[in-house]
Amino acid sequence: MNVATYFEASGTAHAIGCAIGKAFAGQIRELVRHKRVALQVDTSAGRQAVDVAGGMLVSICHRVAPYLLEEMRGYANGAEVPFDDIVLLNCGDEARNLLNTGAPMDGCTAVAIGSGRTGNGLLAGQSKDGPPFQAQYLIVLLTRCNNRPALLQLCYPGMLALIGLSDTGMTLFTNQIHDHTNHVDGLPVMVFKRLAWECDLLDQVEALLQRRGAATAANYTFASADGRACCFEVRGNEYVRIDMADDLLVHTNHYLAPHLQG
Repeated sequence: MNVATYFEASGTAHAIGCAIGKAFAGQIRELVRHKRVALQVDTSAGRQAVDVAGGMLVSICHRVAPYLLEEMRGYANGAEVPFDDIVLLNCGDEARNLLNTGAPMDGCTAVAIGSGRTGNGLLAGQSKDGPPFQAQYLIVLLTRCNNRPALLQLCYPGMLALIGLSDTGMTLFTNQIHDHTNHVDGLPVMVFKRLAWECDLLDQVEALLQRRGAATAANYTFASADGRACCFEVRGNEYVRIDMADDLLVHTNHYLAPHLQG
């Protein structure tokens, strides 16, 4: 059984990135190496997919979340790796869908159980069922960025987001959906997660999706401090909200909404 390392960082976005990059430089380099293989970066198709997906990520960050660019530059500086390597780590969902490899997905399951079933408030969580080799790189990370909500994540060093919660009370879990949908003007997975953690209410997360859309296919299960939970199934600029039924919500790696299935 692997026990994830716990790490804390605070300050500016760049300072947080530098601290994480320095502390986990070896793991970041290994993750980059694995990601290069998974995304076939040594082929013309793989390189093109990464270039397009990475360009989407950087462009969106410039427009809506420049502090995330500073955090990624911090990772690169701290780990002493090229900035493009950090972009590669953070655009994998979009690059994989552009490449359309049919490669194995994560097989996570997310669940939310309301107070009517628990008798003691909302419970929410997920299994983390990725490729076995990745488990050794997972860390538990607490970050306190200036003027941003604090975040507690189970994540991979060098990546902006995976699963966890913020001190707004917003909790986020994800399931991959292998749909090969890409919406170039939508929010990449990493950016959407980070912006969603700044929301207090599920309706605010939905408004973010309505306003920006998502870059690729996925399911996101959210729980908020007011005891509510829902899923947002997204496919590019389309999404469906699924609320708890009878105080229960479970999601795996396929769409539940009929009109998104195919």
